[in-house]
Amino acid sequence: MEIVVVIIIIILFYLFFNNGQGSDSKPIQVKAEAKQVDIINSGIGGYDNHDILIDEDGNEYYEIQKVRKIPRKTYVFGFLDGKFRGENNVGLSSDSDHFKFYDFEIYEASISNVNTSSIPFPFTDDNKFPIDKLPANLPVQFLRDDKKFELSILDPRLKNVQIIRKLHQQEDKEVFGTIKAEITGYLLDFIDEHYTERVYLEVAVSSIDQDTKPRLIKTNTPTGKIESSGNYKRVEYWYDNYKDTYWSSWEYTKQVKSSFDTLGCLSGLFWLIGLLLFIAFIAAIGPAGISILIIAAFIFLLITYFSEIVKWLFRVVVGLLFIGFLMSLIASVNRGNQNTPKPRLVKNETQRDSIVEFDSLIVQHRVWNDYEDNLYEGEYFIRLSDLRNSTNNKNNIPSGLYAYDDVINNLFINDSSKLSSVYYLLDSLKYSKHLNDKQFAEVIVCFVQDIPYSIVLENSCDARFYTDPFTRSYLTNNEGDCCPYSRFGLNTPIEFMSNLKGDCDTRTLFLYTILSHFNYDVAILSSEIYSHSILGINLPYTGEAYITNNKRYVVWETTANGIRPGILPREVSNLNYWRISLQSKY
Repeated sequence: MEIVVVIIIIILFYLFFNNGQGSDSKPIQVKAEAKQVDIINSGIGGYDNHDILIDEDGNEYYEIQKVRKIPRKTYVFGFLDGKFRGENNVGLSSDSDHFKFYDFEIYEASISNVNTSSIPFPFTDDNKFPIDKLPANLPVQFLRDDKKFELSILDPRLKNVQIIRKLHQQEDKEVFGTIKAEITGYLLDFIDEHYTERVYLEVAVSSIDQDTKPRLIKTNTPTGKIESSGNYKRVEYWYDNYKDTYWSSWEYTKQVKSSFDTLGCLSGLFWLIGLLLFIAFIAAIGPAGISILIIAAFIFLLITYFSEIVKWLFRVVVGLLFIGFLMSLIASVNRGNQNTPKPRLVKNETQRDSIVEFDSLIVQHRVWNDYEDNLYEGEYFIRLSDLRNSTNNKNNIPSGLYAYDDVINNLFINDSSKLSSVYYLLDSLKYSKHLNDKQFAEVIVCFVQDIPYSIVLENSCDARFYTDPFTRSYLTNNEGDCCPYSRFGLNTPIEFMSNLKGDCDTRTLFLYTILSHFNYDVAILSSEIYSHSILGINLPYTGEAYITNNKRYVVWETTANGIRPGILPREVSNLNYWRISLQSKY
């Protein structure tokens, strides 16, 4: 009985205190909320100046005004003027007697005549030009909102790239020059955007003891910085706050050939030569030699498992044996040539080799491109008798009796009837390619611009015999080929087509002869002040032109590859210093 009484007392005691806690639970919760508010005020710095609002879900919040940067693209189009330097790649240049290869970079560039737009400009870029050769920063100055900005162009693309080779300067293994092109891309600036952000009280409480640094989100907006390592590159981009940046992953980029790197067009020839040498080697050693070669290869495979010293000794022995084989092969070919009669006609299969003469014909095979990179190819011949006639005619002009204009007119009249093979080559290209008048004229001029510049002199190629700065500098610095002892310091059209050596007046005289034959209205423009000669053509081109008797002769530089009509280098651009020496139509 006593035990039952004790149990009843314990149950009543428990129920009494349990009900007391239940009645006080709500005030305790209010106090806890008040404590949380105190924490908010102390942790955030107070929100007494903000109205507390309640959203559709019943959550309390207040609003704050913020500003963020929004990227804005401004597309630009303009003209790039730059300076480049190139270092001779001896390893590549030594493989050819006719080309030099340069690793080049554009170290200075500016953009002028800038047009801007909110949408991209229509633009077909030259995907052969290596954009990574441009400087990292290409500043563009323009006005917006009455403010002057200077920003770097992003995603640059180029077309109509012109290497002004006539302005090249060469120092030891380096070459310097200028480059012009049309360029487009975009500029990136930022505008302020004001917006309202909700701050929830519960979120603020839960984040008091956490890291309050906002999470950054990556964007696809580049900063303009690019890093390269070999054939790999990576690009720097902005985070969404447009203050912090991040780098993309390294990506492999296929190497693009530049206008200075023409090894690709020769690689096929190298492979062909290697294959022919291998076939000649197999034919020369015979079955017994092939057996020895197989045994030697087997021995080499065994030696690869031994020390490096033995490997190198074996390689030296094999190299000496191969050199001995080549010497015996050359001796065998020479002995065979002694008993083989020379052919009457051999083609010159290279583009710019010296002339090849057998019996009575000189044959040249030419390959060149027009301004749109279309390929043209063909061959022509010059009769040896016509070459001798042309040279004799030039040498027999009486000294002192004829002015320069009379001399070149004499050479034009004498040679114009002796270029039938050249006329036929160009005429066949016109009809097979369906060229209009402007396209055909460009193909003819590119046919000459593609030929390397060679100075033509009346005396020797010794710089000490000349006083004018250009000739002395050209000969002293060994800037190119020299053709000495040519009367009047020029080659006739027949001589030019025979040896492919010509400077400004040689080229303009030849082009005047060819274009006159095809009934173009052309003129030879001469300048004694500039000591230079250019072509003028009456066609509807834009650019610089010489006006005479209501005719507009657009100027055309012939000594550098890729120069379009209407463009004159700044050094010879004053048209008041030019005059007409020959004119096909009056």
